[in-house]
Amino acid sequence: MQGKLLPAPASVSIAFDKTDAPGRYKILATATDKVAGKKVQLSAPFTLQ
Repeated sequence: MQGKLLPAPASVSIAFDKTDAPGRYKILATATDKVAGKKVQLSAPFTLQ
């Protein structure tokens, strides 16, 4: 399918230390398709309690 972006499964693990401040954070990821020469940015908020 030339010319179309197709998502692929992905996951991420994030570790926090006891000294990290609780609060709202945002994770930002950039996926790069080197063949098509395109980038897509995704973000998601989360709360550390």
